[in-house]
Amino acid sequence: MSDTRKRLARLARLYGIERSYYDIWGRRHLTSATSERALLAVMGVPATSDAEVAYSLAAADSAVWRAPLPPVIVTRTTRPSAIVTLPEPARRLAWSVRTEAGQSLRGEVDPASLQVTGSAMVDGARHQRYRLPLPRLPMGYHQLELADGQASTHLIVAPRRAFGVADVGAGDRLWGVTAPLYGVHSESSWGVGDLAGLGRLAQVCGGLGASFVGINPIHA
Repeated sequence: MSDTRKRLARLARLYGIERSYYDIWGRRHLTSATSERALLAVMGVPATSDAEVAYSLAAADSAVWRAPLPPVIVTRTTRPSAIVTLPEPARRLAWSVRTEAGQSLRGEVDPASLQVTGSAMVDGARHQRYRLPLPRLPMGYHQLELADGQASTHLIVAPRRAFGVADVGAGDRLWGVTAPLYGVHSESSWGVGDLAGLGRLAQVCGGLGASFVGINPIHA
């Protein structure tokens, strides 16, 4: 792979473009340079020439280091934390978390006491990334804010692992039915399924020994 191709591929990754995917038959398909340039153009990122790729890559790199927080942070319930980027010299950092349930948590910390995870020079100034420990938080979609509105981001707190068969204590195998809710018709529904019908279906399936009823996302 040429240096130009590597720079284009790196620029594409910075904007979330996957380099490849596997189809249903297990065959790997690589994203072409033409596709990467076209997708970047749709995002408003100049990449039609080598010079534009170099310019956009430099701009993207510096933008990442200028932003105190990324657009989204995903952390775990066991040891929640956030990566914060600050220019040197870093002053005392105030933070707050508003949970999905409306609870407000606040704290203040000296960046010098935090773990440094990376650093870079941007326009002659050094920026450093710190790992900010957070208090134990419930699973959900929360909001993290720095220094009274200086920066904010979505904070997603996820469990260490997904819910599995072992969590219901039923051995290695379970059985159940998949029934999209719009297909669970009954005499009392208006041509599509409703939650009352889902409840009756769950009772019937449970009586037959089923362990689950799978439905489609019901949205609003």
